[in-house]
Amino acid sequence: MKGKIFRRSLFVLLAIVVLLIVMQIGSFSSSAATYEGTCGENVTWVFDDATGLLTISGEGAMDDWSSSSNAPWYSHRESIKEAVIEDGVTNIGVDAFYNCSSLTSVAIGDGVTSIGSYAFCLCNSLTSITIPDSVTSIGGSAFSGCSSLTSVTIPD
Repeated sequence: MKGKIFRRSLFVLLAIVVLLIVMQIGSFSSSAATYEGTCGENVTWVFDDATGLLTISGEGAMDDWSSSSNAPWYSHRESIKEAVIEDGVTNIGVDAFYNCSSLTSVAIGDGVTSIGSYAFCLCNSLTSITIPDSVTSIGGSAFSGCSSLTSVTIPD
């Protein structure tokens, strides 16, 4: 009788351990990271790793970077699929999206007045972009190396 109780207890314990392992594995596979920070005095960024969406929001100017590796989302550049620059942000900084090779879509808010040099350079998955009427200047090489870019809508 003692052996039967021991085996049953061992079986229950083993089942609990297996269940906990399965639950832990499930939590790893379903969890997605979100990263965030600042990219200007009153401008912030949020990157959702699960969707590939980078959102820039706030009021005022986005920083310029002296090198693409200085942009705060640089380590995620190969995972960024879509970028949204919300109304209130006034510029897209120099080197902001440099070499974001998976970037396919960009939505630029009406508050943006300038696009910095090399801002989208080497974004070779970017296929189209609409530049709002509010943009009055585009820096040199802003779209250089965007080999898939087939449609650009520029205001009057």
